[in-house]
Amino acid sequence: MAGAGLLVGALAALAGAALAPSAALAAPPELITVEVPAAAQTAWVDIEQAGLTPDQLVLERDDAAAGWQPLPLVRTTFGLHAAFPVVPGTLSLRITSAPATAGSDPDVAVTVLGSSDEVLTASSARYSVAPGGGQAEPAALPARTGALSATGGESSLPWVLGGAALLAAGLAALGWRLFSRRNGAGS
Repeated sequence: MAGAGLLVGALAALAGAALAPSAALAAPPELITVEVPAAAQTAWVDIEQAGLTPDQLVLERDDAAAGWQPLPLVRTTFGLHAAFPVVPGTLSLRITSAPATAGSDPDVAVTVLGSSDEVLTASSARYSVAPGGGQAEPAALPARTGALSATGGESSLPWVLGGAALLAAGLAALGWRLFSRRNGAGS
């Protein structure tokens, strides 16, 4: 009989552990990580979505000595911006919405700069930030195509070639018009 009681107790403990909410079982927040090269001095984080204000999102950086530290955000034309010094290694960032705020789907760009403000590395992605203190999660985006798909951009070559062709045609027409007037053949 003692064995049956032990078995029932073990099953109850397992069921309780499976049903009880636990921080250990919760999914970790989505982190934005960037490898910072040796020559890096500064990082910029741009959170781009029209209408965002600094009080809507919280941007934090993982500091090995002090844990998660909030970074000040300033409003820009396209969203929010933060700039801060970095050291070589892995830079870990996380974005959460402030309590009692709506969710957002910003594009987040992280740019690492050297001592002469040269770009050493850059990355960008779209994130979905849940409302009311929710964590940022990568947003599902359609697959990119084109010559620059590795950088997230599309090739601008067709636009450049089209513009050059229009410019050449316009200059040729202008040249013909001036030539015709000088030689008396035009109106």
